[in-house]
Amino acid sequence: LKNSVAAITSALAAVLNLITIKVLNFIYDRLARELTEWENFEKQSEYEQALSLKVALFQFVNSYASIIYVAFFKGNFAGRPGDYGELFGYRNEACAEYGCLLELTIQLSVLFLGNMVINNIMEIAVPTIQERLRARARAKKIARAQAAGNAAEVAEITAEAKTHWERQFTLQEYPPLGMFSQYLEMCIQFGFVTLFVAAFPLAPFFALCNNLVEIRLDAIYMVRVLR
Repeated sequence: LKNSVAAITSALAAVLNLITIKVLNFIYDRLARELTEWENFEKQSEYEQALSLKVALFQFVNSYASIIYVAFFKGNFAGRPGDYGELFGYRNEACAEYGCLLELTIQLSVLFLGNMVINNIMEIAVPTIQERLRARARAKKIARAQAAGNAAEVAEITAEAKTHWERQFTLQEYPPLGMFSQYLEMCIQFGFVTLFVAAFPLAPFFALCNNLVEIRLDAIYMVRVLR
């Protein structure tokens, strides 16, 4: 167990880092939309371009910052015995005796695989939960109408949509940026695969497997979830 302490610590730190990245992505996505709204662009194309740029820049920095730090900067400013580097009175972080490659591999594998798993689950789970919430709200409306003896309202709520466009109306609205989030997800994945493949050689294989699944998930998302 003592020999595994460093690996376990790095893995836990990577998991916490992944959670922080996902939370910050969510927060900044909302912030970017508010900031872009305040800019009050005249054309919709200008609004979409400005919003896409804000979201993409932040997600690139947020996703790669920790990996770049471990790969290129950690340990370079630690100093030597008797002359350790310090910042604000604290000793700079150093790599383990065997270097930072193991920590980089753990960080990369957790972030890379964790991102793929979370994104795929969100594409399936979120629409399913939203649909069940809508069904529950509809059932409550029917129950209230029945309790009030309002047969006309019950008939109106329970009436099934007859046409294709009526069924489409109950689905989620098409995102303002279209499939931008899916394209951005692929770009970030490509960065992980190409920039740091030396630390995680299995990354291209996992990326291929994920993309094969992603094709079907995105098709289901486009056809069955969105209007």
